[in-house]
Amino acid sequence: MATAGAAGCAAGGRGKGPAGAEVAPPPSASPAIATQGGATSGSSVGAPLSSAPGPAPARTFAEAVQRVSAIVASGDISPSHCEVAVREAERLSTGSGAQDNQFVGVAAERCELPALAAPFYRRAIAAAPRYVEALTALAALLMDSDPREADKLLQAALAVNPHDGDAHYLRGVAAYLQLDGDSGPRPSKAEATALWQTASDQLGLVLATTLPSGLRPDVRAHVVRGLAGLAARRAGVDVPLRLIELGLREALRLSPQDAAVLDTLGLLAEARGEYGEAEVHWRSAAELARSWDAPALNLARLELRLGRFSEATALVRPDAQAPRNAYVSFVILGLGYRARGNLDKAADSYQKAIKLEPTWGAAYFDLGVLEQGRGNCDAATSAFESFVKTGHGSAGAVAEARARVARCGKAGAR
Repeated sequence: MATAGAAGCAAGGRGKGPAGAEVAPPPSASPAIATQGGATSGSSVGAPLSSAPGPAPARTFAEAVQRVSAIVASGDISPSHCEVAVREAERLSTGSGAQDNQFVGVAAERCELPALAAPFYRRAIAAAPRYVEALTALAALLMDSDPREADKLLQAALAVNPHDGDAHYLRGVAAYLQLDGDSGPRPSKAEATALWQTASDQLGLVLATTLPSGLRPDVRAHVVRGLAGLAARRAGVDVPLRLIELGLREALRLSPQDAAVLDTLGLLAEARGEYGEAEVHWRSAAELARSWDAPALNLARLELRLGRFSEATALVRPDAQAPRNAYVSFVILGLGYRARGNLDKAADSYQKAIKLEPTWGAAYFDLGVLEQGRGNCDAATSAFESFVKTGHGSAGAVAEARARVARCGKAGAR
């Protein structure tokens, strides 16, 4: 399972301008937002928007940008407080002013309004196609939903500045997410080989450089390269487990209490069939990062594999914020309920997973098996056909789904 937030990248702060050079904050923006951190005192922009009687509507985009800046500088960046100001900027934006549009996009993200951020990044890129910061910020925003588009944006950024370490790192993440297959069809072996090479090369470049970042690029690059190697192996690429282990052991040496490193070591142990070691790593990761869903869900998968259904269902997180983790939780619940003979609850869990992510495959397949088992061939056929259409199944799973549909057809013809 991918770690939630693996593609996270700090989009704010001083950044690269349209030609890749360092630029100051937009003229209409408060210096407070141009540095890492929260509220600052002494802002020259003014107080945040106050309650009744509210300020008159902004007349220009520059004025709207100033109001967004004032809100962020005040430290009150709750979505409800920010949204009015960001939408006002959206209403007044003419598409020009690359830096101002980039600034509002960053502010919208800090205000937890990612859907409003993307159009501002796109306007910034339209006004200045070589604006590296906007290209990278939009790529990071799109990473989970469309890693292919993210990769194209990152290639454009690297064409301007080939030494941008964050862009190289994010290209590695994009390659991994395409290998993992949740956001699109599973790659063929040839495609997976090319994606693994991209991930390994891009993350290798990160490991060979030092980034001016609060994060440890060496550790995160080792983790993502390990995840990419494991995903490539699942797609049939011969990536040596020893190679993956060497990178993860180095990451563990650099950061012994890093939950992401321990979680990925658990996945490596699972790939080797060393389930006891996998459990130790995942329990350690879950203890270090109690609010992170991935280690608990990996433990749940392991409990399910070992036939301990009650333990597995106790670990799931159906209310997880990350859609992927909520989806996996409902699939695990479905398997647990089915093992206990509670088929209606199992079917309901699969349907909830499908509602969350209708383009993913696992819940369709498991629902098909359930419905076929209780003699509902029409429902089973529909589920298996939906599974095949997602393109997310391995060749073996697709062949099994088609064979089950054929058996249903023969049963119906009798």
